[in-house]
Amino acid sequence: MLVIRIESLKNPNIYRVVQVNDQLTFFDFDTIISTAFMIEEENEIIFDSVRLKGKENDQFIPLYENDFSTYDSLEETVDDWFVELGDEMKYVNEAGIQLKLTLENMLEIEGLEDSIIEGKGDLFSRRKNIEIDKLNKILQHERELDELLFEDVANSFAQFLPPDYLTLFQVADELKKMKPWNYFENGDIVAIQLGGMKFFVSVMGAGGQEYGLMMYDEVIGYHSLEKIITGAQLNEDFTVDLSALTVNYLDRDELEKDDDELIKEQGLTFRGKKNWISFRTYDPGLFPAHPDFEDVEVMIDLIKAMISITTMRMNGWAYPSVAINEFPIFDVRDDGEMELLGIIQMERLENTQIEIEINDLEIMKVKKKPKSALQVEFDYFYLPFPVSEQGERPIYPLINVIVDHSTGAVLANEVIPFPKHTFVQQQLFWKVLKEMPSLPSKIYVTKETQHILKPLAKLVGIELVVSELSKIKDLKEMLYINPPF
Repeated sequence: MLVIRIESLKNPNIYRVVQVNDQLTFFDFDTIISTAFMIEEENEIIFDSVRLKGKENDQFIPLYENDFSTYDSLEETVDDWFVELGDEMKYVNEAGIQLKLTLENMLEIEGLEDSIIEGKGDLFSRRKNIEIDKLNKILQHERELDELLFEDVANSFAQFLPPDYLTLFQVADELKKMKPWNYFENGDIVAIQLGGMKFFVSVMGAGGQEYGLMMYDEVIGYHSLEKIITGAQLNEDFTVDLSALTVNYLDRDELEKDDDELIKEQGLTFRGKKNWISFRTYDPGLFPAHPDFEDVEVMIDLIKAMISITTMRMNGWAYPSVAINEFPIFDVRDDGEMELLGIIQMERLENTQIEIEINDLEIMKVKKKPKSALQVEFDYFYLPFPVSEQGERPIYPLINVIVDHSTGAVLANEVIPFPKHTFVQQQLFWKVLKEMPSLPSKIYVTKETQHILKPLAKLVGIELVVSELSKIKDLKEMLYINPPF
């Protein structure tokens, strides 16, 4: 790990100290810097080397491609440019922000996360104190978004590759013959380390109704799993907002037409009750679909892992007694063998809170608005009618709405083609507050919405009240009968 001090060239009292993995690319390093100082995204950013290996240097790394540089920010790592204590670079963006980056320490420690460990001052205000924990939570979120972005790029290439459905059917059939539901309760969830990603797998069937597997990734899927585990916030939107990969063992008459066709295309057939196999990918806000190339590869590896874990269970391994957010974790080694690593404890997502950044001027403008006696209901929900462009996967539109708590009159609404997301909902809520001529005295919300919007409501002194939202319930019923498109 490298410890790097980053300070403003104009005012060295404004600084951050970060610890980063020595293999961190400069593309990812920019994410850390922009988060640490809350710098808005810029098109042109240059890392200009000043001192390298104790000697003056004049080479530079552009964040994006540049004809005048031989270095690529996606390939260059910090350990190539911060080698000796005192090595220095300059960060410059198109807005004129200039930062000095100096290597302060080198730690012989592995496994630590990139993080902001110290800091003071703000580039855009006179604030001296900063919230390190809050910045690190935002950093974690930004890194997750970057990972998803690269996943999307990779998936755009992978979508042209034919999924290996035959192998997927074969391994799913092998697991089915082992009847894992005889060895795992519905609540026996195992974590599987696959490459650099953790997945959480639940076996269905102990109750004798639905048979199969549910597989959740740690980035988005775990949020769905946590809702199921806790039984919280399981409203009518849950299935639409689900993020998971599934294997279902069905009767033939339960198969969708496209499932039957997919089985025939592989030259396969099955016989008997609950012996026919169906696969689905669930993504928030999207209509369920057959898994694509990437999803199929992941599912094959996870099902193979569950075959090994089921074998261990049959041979005497007992599912441990764990807390609600703890799981036994297995690692899939390069040779395909399984290794039980121990117990992993996941952070309760309901205890985390990330909020959008709003400048002080905007806050003051909204805060100065007059308070009225108006009481409103605020919510967002998916419309149950998927829509799609030709050739595209159908989406469930998300509607954001605010109504008069007394009359049910719609005061504001917006339909957007995005899945539910904390940042999206906070942005929409703040937009409503900015556009309203006066602030309501109370806003009635669901428990889920209260958790998301509480930081923003607190900024402007609005009371959030958890309620069943009777007027929005009436609106939902009307929209379901007469959709707005």
